Amino acid sequence: MTLVQLTYYVEVVQQGSFTKAAEKLFVSQSAISKSIHTLEQEFKAELVDRTAKNFQLTSEGRLFYEYAQNILKYYHTQTQELYQRLHSDQGTLRLGLPPTAGTMYFYTMLNRFRQRYPDIQLQITENLASKRIKEQMDDDNLDLGVMIEPFHALLNDRPKEFYGVLRTVLSAASFG
Repeated sequence: MTLVQLTYYVEVVQQGSFTKAAEKLFVSQSAISKSIHTLEQEFKAELVDRTAKNFQLTSEGRLFYEYAQNILKYYHTQTQELYQRLHSDQGTLRLGLPPTAGTMYFYTMLNRFRQRYPDIQLQITENLASKRIKEQMDDDNLDLGVMIEPFHALLNDRPKEFYGVLRTVLSAASFG
């Protein structure tokens, strides 16, 4: 069973006709007939009553229609949710701040950040000495660390690209 087969089946039922469904989906009637026949073989059930003068579903066909609609709805909902999650500003930013001064100096900036990025959770670890912040970043326990004191000696082993990222982060800190 494929999504295309389910789509064809649902459209046939909604149109009440193989021909109308084919026209609406821009495919041949034989492609739709083969698709539904394949579904019937796979599920060992007759879905459409081919002996009836007008289009009519069997009891199995009505049940299958209900499930096909649910499956397609679920697929579309999940696809949209996945797209939104892949393309939205979400997640967690783990931030390390130094003792006392951290919260005092960065309160306004953190408030602006929360207003601008409401779906990003801030996980703030306070009261860390600069050396400990560096260790936490090196161990990938923090995404960003703030060091108030001179810290050039702490960063000697960082690649040049790190300073570009650091400058970008600090430049973006005004958030607008």
